[in-house]
This record gives sequence, structure tokens and C-alpha cells, in this order.
Amino acid sequence: MQKDEYEFDPKKKPRLKGKSVKEYRHIIDVLYTELKRKDKLIDELKNENRILMNTAFRAQKKVKETEEMLKNSIEKEK
Repeated sequence: MQKDEYEFDPKKKPRLKGKSVKEYRHIIDVLYTELKRKDKLIDELKNENRILMNTAFRAQKKVKETEEMLKNSIEKEK
């Protein structure tokens, strides 16, 4: 859509000039499809983020355990 297709009056709701109901339905359908696609992508990213956070937490826990083991082995050697 180009800028000149819009009709704007601050007192009225913005409307598209000269569009039929069929064209409006098509525009709404396209926007709805894009919204659903983006929602799906957001859900996938949230899932990946959750997996990465869990992996990072486990790695951090493993590092702490390894540090403790090293401390204990150093103390035993003394």
C-alpha cells in the first residue's frame, strides 16, 4: 500500500480509499497470516531460549562441581 492510498482525518478513523470489502478481507487475511507466522516464530525462539538457559544452568552447575573437586584435591595434597 502506498501513502496516497490512506485517507486521514483526525476526527475520523483512518480508512483506505476506494477498497472493496473483498480487498479488505484479503488485506485482513494477509495480516492475520503474518501475525500467526510471527507468533509461531516467537514461540520457537522462546523454546530455543528455554533450552539454552537450561543448558547454561547445567554447565554452570558442572563448573561449580569441578571447582569444588579441584579445591578438595588441592587441600588433600597439602
